[in-house]
Amino acid sequence: MIKNSLPNWLAYQLKQDWSEQYDDLMQGLRQPAPMFLRVNTAVTSIEDYQQALVEFEVEADLVELTSGFFSQLGCSRI
Repeated sequence: MIKNSLPNWLAYQLKQDWSEQYDDLMQGLRQPAPMFLRVNTAVTSIEDYQQALVEFEVEADLVELTSGFFSQLGCSRI
């Protein structure tokens, strides 16, 4: 069996249930999930928070889900 970061029981079950898609599934599960940051506009403005992200070299795009959400593209930590 291919060594992976999943528990052995789960990897085994996925291999049993999804044998034809197993390699693609494992590759997809290793991808980082998107991260969303919500700006508390009672504390700071969206523009000021976006500038702070730039100063910390965090690559992010403004996403209008409702208001004040950023999708973090990089793995930098603030």
